[in-house]
Amino acid sequence: NDDPVGVALCKKDLGRLFRMKRDLPRAERLLAEALAGADQQKKPDIRASIVAEQGTLAMDRGEIAEARKLIRTSLVYWQREGHPRWIAVTQSRLAVVECRAKNYREAILLANQARVALKAVGDGPEFARAGLPLAYALVYSGEKARGRQILAESEEAISRAGLRILDDQLWLMEF
Repeated sequence: NDDPVGVALCKKDLGRLFRMKRDLPRAERLLAEALAGADQQKKPDIRASIVAEQGTLAMDRGEIAEARKLIRTSLVYWQREGHPRWIAVTQSRLAVVECRAKNYREAILLANQARVALKAVGDGPEFARAGLPLAYALVYSGEKARGRQILAESEEAISRAGLRILDDQLWLMEF
């Protein structure tokens, strides 16, 4: 409790963990507490990150319009701040929402934009992860060969980086 910013970040991370474990009520509570802490400490970067995570939680609840609204709010913040990495990470997150909504054209656009920016800033792991919604959207929009190629490249890059595909991303590989 001596570090309110640290507490807010921990609650955000715990909220994400509980979301991934499908304990959505607990995730929602922790993310709300994290957001309150970020607001109290006047930390807009942390707020934007939490709002994006709340958007992913909304997607998991099937609330696509709310997910888009929250993640776009975060995206607008990062665009205003001119932070290319966080713009790209947020675009990738929005691409996942568009995949869930079966809006594959928009998902492809967002994921491609994210990958270009992530490659430019040298973030290999996030570049690889952004390939997952791109592959999914390509396969379901009829470009199966290209989608499977990008999926294979992404899996290899994720593995090479010593990472793994997160449980909440596995559905993006179901084709």
